[in-house]
Amino acid sequence: MEQFQNLTVNGISFMLLVVGLVQAVKKLGVSGPVLALIAMILGAALAIGSKVAAFDPQFKIWFEIITYGLGGGLAATGYYDLLNERLPKIARITAVSYPVNKTD
Repeated sequence: MEQFQNLTVNGISFMLLVVGLVQAVKKLGVSGPVLALIAMILGAALAIGSKVAAFDPQFKIWFEIITYGLGGGLAATGYYDLLNERLPKIARITAVSYPVNKTD
């Protein structure tokens, strides 16, 4: 029997994908018990997809592409949020117009 902590595709843990996707849904304004339901549905979809991919090579290719893309996207947004919170805010630079001397 396969252990849940070993559920990975392309080296990406399903558990981390579910946590990252639920955090993304939270940023969209969803809160409360609905998040637990979303986590269960995402976890079930990833686990079922993993089992189907073991039998269907064509599905496996797409499943790996999608999960790899999700992992990369979640990593990028997490890295952005981390830097956005930790780095000092930089004042916005506005365009400055200088008078132009036209000589005809």
